[in-house]
Amino acid sequence: MSQDTSSQLAQLAAEQISAGKMDLDRLNAMQKLILKDRSIDDQEVAILHNMIQKTRPNTPLEVLHAEIEVLFALNEATIGQRNDDTWKTFFINSVAAHLFHNDEGEGVIDEKEALWLIGMIERDQQYDPNEVALLEYLQDHTTDMPTSVKFRLGMILALT
Repeated sequence: MSQDTSSQLAQLAAEQISAGKMDLDRLNAMQKLILKDRSIDDQEVAILHNMIQKTRPNTPLEVLHAEIEVLFALNEATIGQRNDDTWKTFFINSVAAHLFHNDEGEGVIDEKEALWLIGMIERDQQYDPNEVALLEYLQDHTTDMPTSVKFRLGMILALT
């Protein structure tokens, strides 16, 4: 990432933090900046992680649909690229935090969220290594999800 791109990305993240909430236009601008070099480095991951944490200083970490959709778009756009190792962990933990933060209880994924996740994973008709690792993580850490969704996730994993 160039110094100029890094500065612009940091500025957008600071504006998000200052606002205390996510602005979709800023989030999309951040996505475009990150994708300029078609890979995700550790500095970009750190900026995204810091921004998500600091926009919710008085609440449990809740990652919003719009944020997860940007993470999926970043992931899909950089498949096969030399992303920093921190990207995979950040991607998995962020998606899991989103899915696990609900009224059903910790570690429980409801049918609506699970179907949304399957839609996100299947929208590019590929199962990339980060998505497969995410599904494996969810299988290992989910305390409850609908049987139909467990079956579908199992089918996806069996195909990979």
